[in-house]
Amino acid sequence: PNVVTFNSVIVAWKQQSNGEKAENMIRRMISEGLKPNALTCHCVVVAWAKQGEVGKAQHELERMVKEFDVEPTKKTFHAVLQARGQRVDDGRSSRCHERFTSLVE
Repeated sequence: PNVVTFNSVIVAWKQQSNGEKAENMIRRMISEGLKPNALTCHCVVVAWAKQGEVGKAQHELERMVKEFDVEPTKKTFHAVLQARGQRVDDGRSSRCHERFTSLVE
């Protein structure tokens, strides 16, 4: 399998709002020597966000930058902000919003 193959499966898990299975696929992808790209990371973040696991979505958002050197898209930030908006603000949404704003400008 290649990155496209893994991304296809991860997209399917995103559509099912299954962050755990999407994250497991990214782990398998890495174990096979492949590097996640922007689509891979976006789908894992969105899967967790749609599942309501905001902390895990935020963790994956930070991981995509630090570990994979992938810049999040506006849609990726939006997914996390939207999920955070449905929860009590703990200060993280403002940091995410600042980063999103800097992308848009």
